[in-house]
Amino acid sequence: NNPYEWYKKISLGTSGKIMNRMIRDISYFIALSECVKRIYEENLLPDSEIRVIPNMYNPTFTDSQMRTLTQFEDVSDKTRLLYVGSLRETKGVEYLIRSVAHLSKEYHLFIAGSGGNEKRLRSLAEEMRLTDQITFLGQVPHESVPSLYANAEIFVHPGIWPEPFGRTILEAMQSGLPVVATNRGGPAEVIPQDELLCKPRDPRSLSRKIKIAAEKRDEISNTNLRAVEEYSPSSIVPQIISIYD
Repeated sequence: NNPYEWYKKISLGTSGKIMNRMIRDISYFIALSECVKRIYEENLLPDSEIRVIPNMYNPTFTDSQMRTLTQFEDVSDKTRLLYVGSLRETKGVEYLIRSVAHLSKEYHLFIAGSGGNEKRLRSLAEEMRLTDQITFLGQVPHESVPSLYANAEIFVHPGIWPEPFGRTILEAMQSGLPVVATNRGGPAEVIPQDELLCKPRDPRSLSRKIKIAAEKRDEISNTNLRAVEEYSPSSIVPQIISIYD
C-alpha cells in the first residue's frame, strides 16, 4: 500500500541510478524548509549542497479582502475557526473535526476546500452531531479566499505528514490571524509560537491549542503581522539570486 516501497523495488535500482548520476552535476538544491532538507539528506541527497529558502508571501493577497460573508455573519457571536486547503487524508482535517467535540458551542469551524476525503468528513461531522458547529464551504473561488481569512479569527492547519511548507500559513499570518498547527513539517517552522503547536492526530491537544489562540488572539495577531515580513519578496528573492550569483 506504500507507493514509495514500490518505487524502491522497481525504479530506484534503474532510473534511480541515472537520476543519482545527474544529481552530481547540480551545484545547489533549494529546500523550502529545514524539514525538507533533512528528508533529502537522509533519503536521496546525502552529499549534496542544500540551501533552505522558504516560500514568499504574495504582497497583494490582502488587497481584495472584504469584511462581510453571509455564512460568517450568521455566527458573528462565535469564535470563528478556519481551515483552507485540500480535503485529503494527509491534511488531517478529520482530527480538526474531532477537536470541535472538545470545544464549547462558542466555537464554529469553517472548512474551505474539496477533495477525495470530503464525503467521509461530512459524514463524520454528522455522526458526531457537530453540524451546528461546522460549516463546509466547498471549493471557494481563488479571488474569494482572502475574504475567508478576513472574516475568521483563528486559522488551523492540522496536517499529519511533513508538508514542505504550507502557503496558507503565510496567508493567515498576513491577515493577522493566530495559527494553530501540528508540529510536523514546514508549517511548524513558520509559526512563531511554540505553544500553538501540537502532536498530529491528537484532537484533544488541538482543541487546547485553539483555546490558547482564542485567549491571546490580539497579542498573537500582532506578533504574526510582524513575523510574516521575514517571508516578503524583498527578503526571499535576494536569497535566491545569491545562489545563482
